[in-house]
Amino acid sequence: MSNEQKEQALLQRIANRLGRKEPLTEKPKREVVGAPDFWREFQLSGEEKIERFCESWRALTGVAEVVGSEEEALAVLRRWLEEENLKRVIRWDHPALEQMGIDQALGKNGIIVDVWGRGEQRSMKEIASEAEAGITWVDYAVADTGTLCLFSSRGKARSVSLLPPVHISIFRAEQLVTRIGEVMVKIDQMNRENGLPAGINFITGPSRSADIENDLSIGVHGPKKVFALIIR
Repeated sequence: MSNEQKEQALLQRIANRLGRKEPLTEKPKREVVGAPDFWREFQLSGEEKIERFCESWRALTGVAEVVGSEEEALAVLRRWLEEENLKRVIRWDHPALEQMGIDQALGKNGIIVDVWGRGEQRSMKEIASEAEAGITWVDYAVADTGTLCLFSSRGKARSVSLLPPVHISIFRAEQLVTRIGEVMVKIDQMNRENGLPAGINFITGPSRSADIENDLSIGVHGPKKVFALIIR
C-alpha cells in the first residue's frame, strides 16, 4: 500500500467515525473564530474568583490560603516553611515582597532568605538550585483554571519558580481574573505598547511529566509542591 493509499484509508476511518460516508474535500466553514461570545462575557464576582481559584488550585494538589492582611500572610508563610522544615529560600526582587518585610520576618525564625540578583558573587542559578523554596509575586491569577501568570524581568527570574522543589506564590485578590483570555488581552496590549516582559510563564499546579514510559511523575521538571497565598 502506497503512502497516498494509507493516507486515504486513515481519512476514511476518521470520516466513518464522524458518521460520514466519505472524507471532506473542502474544509468546513467556521461560524465562530476564537472564544464564543457567551464565554467572553462570562465573569465572576470578587468572592467567586477567590473561591473558584482555590477550588481549581487544590484540585491540582496545590495548597491555597486566603488572608486579610500582610501580617496574616507572613504568619501563614512562616507556618508553611515550618511544616515543610525549610531553612533556605530565594525570592524575587519585587517591591511588594520587599514591603511585606519577608526577609526580616523569616530571618527571626532562622530562615536564610536570598534575593535574586543581589549580593553574592556566585551564580544566582546555583543559589536558586540550592534553595528549598522559591517565593514569587504573581502578576495575574486565573480563577477558572487555577493558573498563575508570572512576568519575568531582571529581578524576577523564572529560575525562582522553577529550580527549588517548593514554589510559594503570593498575590492580592485584585490580581485575579475569571478567564485566561483576559490575561491574553492584557499581554496583547503590552505587545502593542512595546512593553512585553522578558518571559511569560503560566503555572497550573506542580510539575507533571508522563514522557518517561508514560508514567506520571510529579516534580521532575519543576517544583513538586506549590502554594498560593491570597491577600484580600
